[in-house]
Amino acid sequence: MPAPLEGIKILDFTRFQAGPTGTVVLSDLGAEIIKVEMPGRGDEGRYIFPLSDNGATPYFIAHDRGKKGITVDYHRSEGCEILLRLGAGCDAVVENFRPGAADGLGLGYEDFVRHNERIVYASVSAYGDEGPLAEEPGFDIHGQAAGGIMSVAGTDDGSYSAGAAIGDQLAGMTLASAVMGGLLARELHGLGQKVSVSLYGCQISLQAWEINQYSLGGELPGKAGTSHPLLHKSGMIWGSYPTKEGDIVLGGLGGKRWERFCALLGIEDETEVDPQQSFLLDRSGWDQEIRERLKTRTADEWVAAFREEDLMISKVNTYADILADPQAWANGYLVEMEDPTRKNVKVVGSPYHFSRTPVQNQGPPPELGQHTELVLLEFGFSWEEIGRFRESGVI
Repeated sequence: MPAPLEGIKILDFTRFQAGPTGTVVLSDLGAEIIKVEMPGRGDEGRYIFPLSDNGATPYFIAHDRGKKGITVDYHRSEGCEILLRLGAGCDAVVENFRPGAADGLGLGYEDFVRHNERIVYASVSAYGDEGPLAEEPGFDIHGQAAGGIMSVAGTDDGSYSAGAAIGDQLAGMTLASAVMGGLLARELHGLGQKVSVSLYGCQISLQAWEINQYSLGGELPGKAGTSHPLLHKSGMIWGSYPTKEGDIVLGGLGGKRWERFCALLGIEDETEVDPQQSFLLDRSGWDQEIRERLKTRTADEWVAAFREEDLMISKVNTYADILADPQAWANGYLVEMEDPTRKNVKVVGSPYHFSRTPVQNQGPPPELGQHTELVLLEFGFSWEEIGRFRESGVI
């Protein structure tokens, strides 16, 4: 069976994480991703926290698996000519250069559209295409800070970033959606176009409810602690709690579920409230008693007890727990992949499921320049041209 995007060709100039995350999603969905790197050097992601035993870089595997890799010196005019020729045969171009850099290299939207008027040209930036910060660079943590999520994370002793690069990851997934929207618009309306997302914009979008709550209500929420900034003093039990062994997360335990929750923990609350109004109560006064009672059993014991009563709960899993979880393997969220040393390794797979055009494991990331000749031949370059490019060092 074909994958959802089989037959789509994408020229990929992205590096580090936000851009490569977007193109690895498109690769999982079956698109042919041609990753462009500078000869002899490549994407900096190849060198972030390599493992000493075999030289594999988990960072690069995560963001660039399944792609074809070519090396072309795009700082030279001949290199740009090669890439514009490749773009003429591609459906999309994706880049996350510093704003303005692609245009300066001769690899901007207008450069590609002269060779392919149907091209979808996608960019991810730190702060967006317009406004006073449009040309400023930024990484994941800058997106988290500017986008407001760090202002509500953690406690009053400081501003916390998330324990994973959620700014980059969200921007990458949003970028993939933008590319697919652009491709669909082209098929429906015959128009190629430039599409873009930013770390800043994606973080704002992530918090639509919370920001709207402040915009309409006028009160800043404060810190979330171990809960949610708007729910920690509501009638909704929502947050993380330590147990006798391990931590658990409880959520959505308000309304009709409150009575079952109290019965399970042996808490006596005789307050009679309309279930629809119970979410407006301040139940934070029960927090200490709830915490004490939850410490009497282990996380695994509470998970079993809560699920028996159809009350939502999750254990706070470590990465070790996730790698041992049959649920993750059953859904393909974890897969085995052959790494460049031909050793089978466990890696994160795709979150997508399609019933008739299934997502396919595309394999490991490319060695630097691994597919250069193969791709150039595919796009009509001759062996004579390729040999000349090699001699001049442009590839």
